Amino acid sequence: MSGSILKLVAMISMLIDHTAAATLRFMSMNATQVQVYNLMRDIGRMAFPIYCYLLVEGFLHTTDVKKYLTRLGLFALLSEIPFDLAITGKVLEFGHQNVFFTLFLGLVSIWVVDFIQKKRLPVTGYVVVFICLCTAWMLKTDYAYTGVLVIIVMYLLRRKKVLAFLAGCGLLLLFYGTGELPALVGIIFVALYNGRRGLNLKYFFYLFYPVHLALLAIVREIIIR
Repeated sequence: MSGSILKLVAMISMLIDHTAAATLRFMSMNATQVQVYNLMRDIGRMAFPIYCYLLVEGFLHTTDVKKYLTRLGLFALLSEIPFDLAITGKVLEFGHQNVFFTLFLGLVSIWVVDFIQKKRLPVTGYVVVFICLCTAWMLKTDYAYTGVLVIIVMYLLRRKKVLAFLAGCGLLLLFYGTGELPALVGIIFVALYNGRRGLNLKYFFYLFYPVHLALLAIVREIIIR
């Protein structure tokens, strides 16, 4: 399984999760609809750890980390209003920031760790990592500092992909409880990953995030009205 296929798996998982969060959650649900809602959210649990794993892979293979960071930062800003509209129904809501912010701070963190391991930075460089963790917590990004820790752990265990993914899911379970158990299903797809990029659909995957959130917000408004 190539990286592009693995991204598609994460993307579909995320779409199912966000469809429930952006539509069903705003409606009065009967018992059956509640079960469907919970199932859709469970399916979505594996999206984040897969994206974290792919971020580490992207870092290991990129030729320009600064450009990588710029893309993540740009789409974090572009996605915030669609994210708020879809998840909270408000144009801007600062109680919860989109996942691109978490991925951005995670990438900064593993870049610093990489510099320290290669002895291009003193151990005091971990102060930057601590700042990233604090920033994720203060901004209340998706999965907050736990998400950044997941990325760091996956980077540290990068030579053993299955263990890296399991360790990342273990952190999610530790901090968020058994609700994250469905994330472990993602291990099947990560185990099949062949280390190759596959189709170059980079900007499709970036654009999909804000576009699908905006569309879900529009669909919800149509349904509710």
